[in-house]
Amino acid sequence: MPAFFIFFIIIFIIILGIIIYQTIFKYFFLIPYKQDVVKKELANINVSYNYKEKNPILTPLIENLGLINNARHYIETDIIRENNYISFDLEAYHMSGGKNNHKVIDFLGRVYKIEIEDAFSCSFILKEEILNRAPNGFTLVDTELSSFNKKYNLYTEDENKIFSIYTPKVIKELSELILNTDYIFIFGYKNVLIFGLNDRLNYFEQYKNIKAIKEEYLKQKKKIDAITNIFK
Repeated sequence: MPAFFIFFIIIFIIILGIIIYQTIFKYFFLIPYKQDVVKKELANINVSYNYKEKNPILTPLIENLGLINNARHYIETDIIRENNYISFDLEAYHMSGGKNNHKVIDFLGRVYKIEIEDAFSCSFILKEEILNRAPNGFTLVDTELSSFNKKYNLYTEDENKIFSIYTPKVIKELSELILNTDYIFIFGYKNVLIFGLNDRLNYFEQYKNIKAIKEEYLKQKKKIDAITNIFK
């Protein structure tokens, strides 16, 4: 038997072993741990946690509004619910098609749905893209900051009211917050703010350390406060 063929078989066995190990670890250890230990720990501070839920939370809305470009498939996990917000990990992807059909990740990060005190004066969508892909009923508008306009598209249902929300102060603070992210989307309507942060972090690894469960949750709270404070 040729040496290269033996080498190929060895590599194949190693890769297959890694896949099997990761699958066993995920479904027989990590997910049960999260559903049991993490759920109980967060319940102690009146926070609801589920690794996964039967029905999608926001992906139908995200898909309908085209908030994540090209995505066709969505996976929501690590769902947290509190009085005024819901957050979850989101992996969104599409298949490349063609002879070498493979999975292409369009979004990998955390999505937040936050209820704020004061209602927005109009609905709006902010997302990073070059083309004008205005959802039905929305119009593309430019802000006063040209560098912001080059990277992000701002869509609104009311061109007259939008700049009472997106003031120069808001644009500056928002630019600083999302500076190091791969992709973001924001959808604001009534008193609800939906914020997607595509930071490519492996959120699946969070909560593995039982001693850090509450600390991980508090990190999320700080991020939520940073987002909502911008629009106050």
